[in-house]
Amino acid sequence: MPDSEDLSKQRRPSETVQSIKKFWPAGCLVLAVLLVAFFSGHGHLHTQLGSQILASVDVCTPGQARSGAWAATLSNLSSLEQVYRIRTKQTCPFETAFERQQQNLPPAVAVLTIVQESIGWGRDRDFWDFMSMLGGLSHDTTTFTLSMSIESEVEFHRVACTLATAYRLADDPGLKCAEADPYFTQKEKPPPLLSVQLFHVPQLEGGDKHEALKQAEQKDERGPKKVPQKHAKRWVARTRNRLASVAFASESALLWLDSDLESVHSDMVTAMLRSDKDIAVPIVRCQGQDGPDYYDQNTWIGPLRPDFLPREQESFRNDDMDWAGSKASANKEGRWGHQLHFLDDGRYQEEAYVKVGHWTFVKVDSVGSSVLFMRPYVFQQGATFGVANLVGADWEREGWDCIESESLCWLATKMGFECWGMPQLEAWHGACPG
Repeated sequence: MPDSEDLSKQRRPSETVQSIKKFWPAGCLVLAVLLVAFFSGHGHLHTQLGSQILASVDVCTPGQARSGAWAATLSNLSSLEQVYRIRTKQTCPFETAFERQQQNLPPAVAVLTIVQESIGWGRDRDFWDFMSMLGGLSHDTTTFTLSMSIESEVEFHRVACTLATAYRLADDPGLKCAEADPYFTQKEKPPPLLSVQLFHVPQLEGGDKHEALKQAEQKDERGPKKVPQKHAKRWVARTRNRLASVAFASESALLWLDSDLESVHSDMVTAMLRSDKDIAVPIVRCQGQDGPDYYDQNTWIGPLRPDFLPREQESFRNDDMDWAGSKASANKEGRWGHQLHFLDDGRYQEEAYVKVGHWTFVKVDSVGSSVLFMRPYVFQQGATFGVANLVGADWEREGWDCIESESLCWLATKMGFECWGMPQLEAWHGACPG
């Protein structure tokens, strides 16, 4: 049995434990100070880095760019196709749709436009009027990537030089802007955009414009020749598909705008983005002799079931009769007028409307392309602009209807997507044709 002295030694705390107890309060205090200092410094560093990254987003918009921060390039995508690009010299942060979403940045929108020689920018308008229309939108234009397909080489260089002057680019990639007569005065400020791309394609792969369409554009003393609309639509459809394929990358939406538009509703882009709709269009009007008229008659609510005879079907297929021209007057006195309803037509019931926030939507069976909003996944999965009439086609010949923008909904609905019209939103084309 151990003696009492040995027991007292066993119960007595060791010197190490006694030291820990003695200095425990002071150690906790020092540790707490170190932890506060660490997290404070780490947070400050994180905030500082985040601020630097977010601040550099401003550099990624031409309207806010520092001198020399932006560069323009002029190159060839093929032996015939030229492209002029305006982008930052440094890599922009948050370039993909996922990265922008992760950083709570607004989605990027690809604005797409085709400029035809025969149409241009509209009556008494030019490129800078188009840019001013973009700048008048209430949506943040620094989220826009602008891509244009310009048919005329002269116009291509003129627009490129206008942009070089407007955004004060330091370098000239060989445009010879002194000879281009840009659309710009120093008193005007360009809208800040995320990037700009101009494409000049004088001849599409597989052939130029359809011969009938080229002949129709050659005016003589009797005026332009009348040809079925499908020839013009076929060329436009090919050009749209080409532009969409090479223009957009990480944008969350595609917005097609006609080059000769005069105005669009200022809240249009914001309303369409917030709606989560696959495809959406506004009412597009023009100024007729008797007042405003409905312009984009490719947007309609059907179904359209024409009751023409077999010999008429052959006439439409052989271009002896213009089916597209017949359908254009369908809401007035045409044979199939009782089947079609346009967005400004009050004949369909109010229960067809769907409210999303402050805006009203109605399902449509076909859309026009004067102003057309669509999600990239719709195009990427196969709802493209049809280059031939799909309805009534067989293995050997194309049909009589459903070409260009009208094929979008025909194809999209087969894949489970939906097309919508927005009767509260208006866009204007100016004077009505004819």
